[in-house]
Amino acid sequence: KDCRESVTSWDPNEKLATPVGYHEPHYIRKDQIIEFGINFENLGNDTAYLVKIIDTLSSFLDTSTFKFLSSSHPCFYELNENVLSITFPKINLLWTALYPDSSKGFFHYSISPVSNVALDSKIENTAFIYFDNNAPVKTNTTFHTIGEQFVRILSIKNVNKLVLINAYPNPASDRIMFDLNGLVSTNNAVKIYDINGRLIDFRANISNGIIEISTKEFRIGNYYFTIEEDNNNVASGKFIIAY
Repeated sequence: KDCRESVTSWDPNEKLATPVGYHEPHYIRKDQIIEFGINFENLGNDTAYLVKIIDTLSSFLDTSTFKFLSSSHPCFYELNENVLSITFPKINLLWTALYPDSSKGFFHYSISPVSNVALDSKIENTAFIYFDNNAPVKTNTTFHTIGEQFVRILSIKNVNKLVLINAYPNPASDRIMFDLNGLVSTNNAVKIYDINGRLIDFRANISNGIIEISTKEFRIGNYYFTIEEDNNNVASGKFIIAY
């Protein structure tokens, strides 16, 4: 199985990573196993008799956890310190223009971050693909950021149909953004409660329409929020913080 995001166009010589991770920094936990895939395609005008891939792994990855998963053609690989070398000898890869079904290949593996990786460490990886003696093709760079807890908004209900409140991103890493542009009055408030009904965060008189609330200090568990305007409840919802 090969599951990926739907895109309109892409370079067929690419590097993929699963999971992608949460939010823009691609947050993952430090114990997350990452599956990498390197896809290649002969875009030239003749047969490629040998394909070689050089993939320099991030120092934040534990090479002892490396595991070969699959490949499109017979190959051999070597992991020397953090440099992964993959060779497809006598692959005889035909060219895409005339033989699109016989011009592609891949190599998949999994690996985990080192156990003592620090929070906010950024794991980046780029591979270089060599077709015979041609100049290498550089893939895109995948990246992940080590996080600790993640926020998922479970529901939001707008009580007042004239006011549209939005909470995002979903999922997120360590914060929630509330879009309050539907509110007319600055006599407003955002209140967050824990599962026992205790008020743990309170923001009032928000005038710029958008407020960001950090959840870094929140404990793991379920939370509820209400949004009020002129002492009337206009929206409510709940979110969860989990590892």
